[in-house]
Amino acid sequence: MAARAAGGPPTIIMEVLRKTRLRVASVLLVAAVVGLGPMARSLADKADRRDETSKPRSEDKPGYIVAGVLTAQGNVTVNDNLAPTGTTILSGSEVATGGDGLASIDLAARGLIEMRQDTKILLVLPAEQIEVELRNCGTFTQSIPDRLSGHVKVVHPHTLRIYVTVGEVKVRFKDRKESTTVKQFEEKTLDDVSDIDAWGNAVFTVDCNRRPVGLWWVPTSLLGLAALAAGVTLTKDKHTPPNPVPTPSPTSPISPP
Repeated sequence: MAARAAGGPPTIIMEVLRKTRLRVASVLLVAAVVGLGPMARSLADKADRRDETSKPRSEDKPGYIVAGVLTAQGNVTVNDNLAPTGTTILSGSEVATGGDGLASIDLAARGLIEMRQDTKILLVLPAEQIEVELRNCGTFTQSIPDRLSGHVKVVHPHTLRIYVTVGEVKVRFKDRKESTTVKQFEEKTLDDVSDIDAWGNAVFTVDCNRRPVGLWWVPTSLLGLAALAAGVTLTKDKHTPPNPVPTPSPTSPISPP
């Protein structure tokens, strides 16, 4: 009787309660795991995203394209910063000359650009082309090698004189409603010029100051190479501006006005 009493109903009840507690605990544990699963995955995803954003990716780096090297005399700036000779010019840079500034940008296989005083350009180099925005039109000369093209956009259309030393250029003027071609050793003065297009082996000068023909500034550091590429001889008649002087060595300073 004592044994049965010891293993009687109280013992059975305690055993049932213990098993019930175990089941409830198991159910709660399963529910917790199931409920925390999405949260855990969300936290893991956020951690992965943080890791991804913290890793340097090559495609996120800016695509710097070297346009050329500057030769400067006097007040010359690149992106509003004073720039000495030897400054590397990147595509997308703004180059400007002050009242006493002369600048030359050696574009290597893409030719050469030269600027006289009070001239400002934005230079961009897409594939097989040289894009120039002429933002302040002083005096600007460009040499374009074979198999390349060049486009000059005059931001504020001007009345200007254009002279072609090698090849030919097409000029749009009067709100782009009219166009004309300026050929080698030809000079034209046109109103409201907005665009100038040239194709391989071309050298041309744009002068918004419209100085007399005898004072034309034709940069001397590019014409020999351009003429050689074009296979032409720089000759003239009495109606054209004078020939440029011989080309100086690349290390010599820009010719003074």
